Amino acid sequence: MGLHLTVGAQKEPVLELVKRLRAVGWPLGTIKGTTGTEDILNAVASISPETVIVYRSLVTPSGMVDCPNASVDPVSEARIWIGGLQSYWRGIQADFYEIMNECQPPIAWLVPFALEAMRLAGAQGQCLLLFSFGSGSPEPELFDQLLPVYEYALQNPCLSGRYHGIALHEYGMGKSTLVSESGIYYGFRHRLLYAHVLPQLPSAILLPVYLTEAGPGDGRTPFKCEDVTRDVILYTQQLEYDPYIRGFHLWNLGPKSEWIDVTPCLPMIGDALVSYYSWRAR
Repeated sequence: MGLHLTVGAQKEPVLELVKRLRAVGWPLGTIKGTTGTEDILNAVASISPETVIVYRSLVTPSGMVDCPNASVDPVSEARIWIGGLQSYWRGIQADFYEIMNECQPPIAWLVPFALEAMRLAGAQGQCLLLFSFGSGSPEPELFDQLLPVYEYALQNPCLSGRYHGIALHEYGMGKSTLVSESGIYYGFRHRLLYAHVLPQLPSAILLPVYLTEAGPGDGRTPFKCEDVTRDVILYTQQLEYDPYIRGFHLWNLGPKSEWIDVTPCLPMIGDALVSYYSWRAR
């Protein structure tokens, strides 16, 4: 289980949970933050070095946009995109850098873009999380076309003993469904995708997959803390059956706007996680 932070997230509630989980011997698995959360991410890394830090800069060479330009040559665009992100990555020593957000370029374009992006980042000792497909996408058969990306990642570690990874987003089905109860097409779509990948490339199981956005409903509709907490525990438990899934980032901690803010739920989530891990340790 991990957390997703957006600009304006409160530092102290996050650090309180991080300290509490580390004290009981089950450090927070991962945390993701976007532009404006660097201070919190760096503090978490200092307190809990076991926690995997994921960072996505909202500012890109093309401004505040989520996606690279798929209308130009993919290799050239990767060089512009990754090269331009470097200055925004300097403020955070992340374990992984997520490079786009819910884009749907043609797969024939995405493959050479991803290959060049990995090459460039790997030369700098940086590990990427690729794809970041939105909830309910892509169609599983499209993953067959992405196998060259997996093969390159396996053959070219980004650091000694470390691989580039994959990012996916998974939410509940509709506004009122918990992600843990949303079925194979939404909350567990990764199982459909990997049913295509693993028979063809069994070693793909070694590449880390992070659900860099995951949560109940549509990410906008508020839920009671009791429901969010139940969702976190159920999802944590169910994802343990998927060894390539290394963590999920619970959406979202940040000021209420169009998105939900689960910051008030963190004490209850902490209680539930301590109880869950204590039960597992028996």
